[in-house]
Amino acid sequence: GWGSAAPAAVSTIPLTADGLVGGGISELRTEDLRALPPPPAAEAAVARTLELLKDGDREGDWAAQYEAINMFRRLVAAQDVGSPDPSLLSQLHALNRLLIQFCDSLRSALAKNAASAFREMFGSLGRHMEADLDLIVPMLIKKSAETSGFIADEANKALAAMAASVSEGRVISALSGCATHRNPTARARAALHLSRALEGMGWGRVLHMRELDRIVQVYAALNSEGLSETRSATKHGLVSILREARRAGGETRERLERLLARWLSGPALRKIMDAAETSPPAGALGAALDGIGPPDAARRSQLRASRASRSSSDRRSSHGLSDAPAEAVDERAGALLAALASSNWASRRDGLTALAALSRASPEALVRSPKLLPLLDGLTPQLTYANPKVNLVAIGALEELLPLLGDALVPTAPALVQALGSCLASSNAQVRCAASPCLDALFATVEPGALLGPVAAAALYGSNPRARGAMLERLGELSVSLHPTRPGLVVKHAVGAGLKLLEEARPELRNATISLLRTLHSLRGISLFDAAQRLPHETQQRLHCAVQQH
Repeated sequence: GWGSAAPAAVSTIPLTADGLVGGGISELRTEDLRALPPPPAAEAAVARTLELLKDGDREGDWAAQYEAINMFRRLVAAQDVGSPDPSLLSQLHALNRLLIQFCDSLRSALAKNAASAFREMFGSLGRHMEADLDLIVPMLIKKSAETSGFIADEANKALAAMAASVSEGRVISALSGCATHRNPTARARAALHLSRALEGMGWGRVLHMRELDRIVQVYAALNSEGLSETRSATKHGLVSILREARRAGGETRERLERLLARWLSGPALRKIMDAAETSPPAGALGAALDGIGPPDAARRSQLRASRASRSSSDRRSSHGLSDAPAEAVDERAGALLAALASSNWASRRDGLTALAALSRASPEALVRSPKLLPLLDGLTPQLTYANPKVNLVAIGALEELLPLLGDALVPTAPALVQALGSCLASSNAQVRCAASPCLDALFATVEPGALLGPVAAAALYGSNPRARGAMLERLGELSVSLHPTRPGLVVKHAVGAGLKLLEEARPELRNATISLLRTLHSLRGISLFDAAQRLPHETQQRLHCAVQQH
């Protein structure tokens, strides 16, 4: 039912005759809405809210949509926690779908107001929101990864409210589902929120959940991400669970260690085991969630070592310019970071142009700069930004940086491969044409073994068949170069991907898969068929036909 208690304070917010919150598009706090008197007729108010939201959508009147969301927030604020009005619950799915749409609006004020509504709904409606979590959480994760700070902040608050209000299993399921998001920054947000939610549940409780296998599997997949923010949150979660299991001992410890051994590679498992022996940095997870990730010393030293391996004279002669003082480069890099986070596409474009110029003019100082890692992490999302002019300049800037960094790009390779794969599928012809040579330059720069896994993942799970076909072609090329020295890696990634795609019916993917399998057959011979022995008989026959076709 509706709250019957009198408001704590007399509201000064004007109301229109039909119950709308007046004041145009003024931002309203939750406290402001709770101070308003409850709507006199809940069912009529819900119907009126739906009507206004739909009418504003049809007419493109975003101000009317904003006011309608405020009206709905007033409805939510008037609910009794634990016993919401049935008329609101009966229309909850329709309201959620509309708010998801507005949350993705290009109007930043509208998007933030919709995120605010979700935050308040989780707080007031609790588990009644669970039915639509798989629709709501991906959108909130997407918005939390945006460069617009106030929208991201509100989305993060809504996700935190979700984690505190719905059942633990649904929290884990919804956030785990976002771990495969196309956007690397969104995957980082998912990892951070998952670790924070699990920490709130208590690591000891997590150890005994039926979702533990899924949690370890998701963490293992995120553990090799390019963004340091993702890896930091993942490591925090894995190390925390392992420490708790060691304290519990016995069968609990054995079960977790079996899961870790199943899903983590040998080197990754050793790192987690070693990290569990040391004390965790205080507040590391909270800092990461605020966008201040801990420094990745190993990655920074790798960048410096790669750059130092080249002679100073070669660098300067190749660019025709001498390095600027380190202080000047650091100051310039700070300005570029702000430009890359701008909500204005032209500012992003100009920032990328300036980054390319800086890499030509002051390569040594740029590689030594502590701002280089944030710049690299800031450049990757520009490849998939919703403006082809930004995408083109980002591809050019990346090509400028590739020769400078070499194998030091290994940690960012998965994110770069995925982003360039998205560019290959762009609807803009110029972006598609520019992406292919940039991807070739990345392959010529980074050690092939570091690229095989990310390319196989892009071929398997990419969203565009044309881009996936291009990745399959490159997977074959990488397999040829790697097989003589690292055949096990080829079997794990390339053979695995080829066999999984045997069932693919789309022509552009089927032809590329057949080409890959023929290449692998020329490398592996009869052992390729041995790898398919556990597959259904029909699939094995399809494999024989594929490699024997001419």
